[in-house]
Order: sequence, then C-alpha cells, then structure tokens
Amino acid sequence: MRRETTRADWSTYACCLSACASLSALQVGSQFHSLLVRSGHIHNSFAGNALISAYAKCGRILEARQVFDEMICQDIVSWNALIDGYASNGHGTEAISVFREMEANNVRPDEVTFVGILSACSHAGLIDEGLEFFNSMTKEYSVKPVAEHYACMVDLLGRAGRLAEALELVKRMHIQPSAGVWGALLGACRLHKNHELARFAAEKLFLLEPHKTSNYVMLSNISAEAGKWDEAEKTRVSISEKGVHKPPGLAG
Repeated sequence: MRRETTRADWSTYACCLSACASLSALQVGSQFHSLLVRSGHIHNSFAGNALISAYAKCGRILEARQVFDEMICQDIVSWNALIDGYASNGHGTEAISVFREMEANNVRPDEVTFVGILSACSHAGLIDEGLEFFNSMTKEYSVKPVAEHYACMVDLLGRAGRLAEALELVKRMHIQPSAGVWGALLGACRLHKNHELARFAAEKLFLLEPHKTSNYVMLSNISAEAGKWDEAEKTRVSISEKGVHKPPGLAG
C-alpha cells in the first residue's frame, strides 16, 4: 500500500493493530504507533483504542496507559480496553482503580466493563471485591449478567476453593449455563481435587461440547488423580466410542 502511495486511513491502522495484538507482535505494533503519530491519526479514538489493546496484549501495560492518557477523548471502549489490559496482565488492584476513575469521569460501565473487572478480580484473588462488583451490576448499573459474567464468577469462587458457592451460583442462573461456565467449574474441581463435582460438571460439558477432546481428557485426569482408575479408563474409552479425535501429544 505504501509503495503504491495509497494513504492509509485510521481504519487501516486499527485493523493492523488488532492483528498485532492477536499475534503479540510488539515490534510491529510499535512501528504502527509511530506511523499513527506521523500521519496524525493518533488522535482518532478507534485507532487509539486498538493501540491500547495491542500494547496490553503484548504485556506493555505502561505504554497502554500512556496512550490512554494522551488520547483527546476516551470513550467506553477506551476504558474497557485499559481495564482488560490490567486484568489480563494480572494487575487486579489497578483494574479496579481504573474502574473507579471511569466512574469519576461519569462514564457508565457496560457488559464488557464487567467482564474485564470480574476477570481482574478472579486472577488477582480479590474475592470480596469480585462479589461486590457482581452484585452491583444489576442493582446499581442495570447491567444484566450474561454467561461470560457467570463464568468469571465461577472461576473467581472456584480458584478460592469455594466450590459449593460456585455450584449454587450456577444453579441460580437466570439463563442456561454455557460451556464456559461448566468449564470454569471443571477446572476449579481439578485444582481442588473434587472428583464428584468434576464428574457432574463434565457431564454437562459433554452435552454442550460432545466432540471437544480436552473435556474428556480433563475428567480422565481428575479421575486418575483421585485414584479412580476404572473411571479414568472408561472416560478414555468413550473418546474413541464417540469418535472424538485426540490430537497427538495431548497430555492425559
């Protein structure tokens, strides 16, 4: 494009930065940052938001914050990108600080905001804070929880070993639990070696994702770790019986 003297617009840069984020291509993303500055598109919110996400996904959260601070106008996507950046890099407390800063700037959080903040609390082990945010969604912000929010909460409670509470939350869901919800519960069961609940969660997963090998392998591993060798073998046999392909080298 540049050889043919075709001028790139902000949408071109935004698409390229999204690709850099997906590939964690920091050096290329930095080059596009320089091009944005030289072209004058750095002040476009779409390009700026893409740049925040690119830096965050490459683990460069300080650069992401600098881009955010230098933006002329931050919209809800900007705030969400920054919160998600802190969350994905393990900075739960900082993500909460950005949420409070967003509120102070009279920007109302949306569904995406809460996915980011709940994920931040989960990965940082901020149980009470996560519960507070989840409970405030409907009461204070009129944001109805969707499957992703429930999955974050099951992960939050599950990581802390509060499996009974996680299961109770799933049972109280106003929508059908997704594979992500049951997967979060199954992962927590393996972490805390709860074989019985793992079988329950796995059976739900098998109904939703009958051909996903990793679900069967995880249950087999949980059974083996619990000394339930017959059950572990039975699960492995079911992989072949159901025609589920097990990729070479998959642990189990």
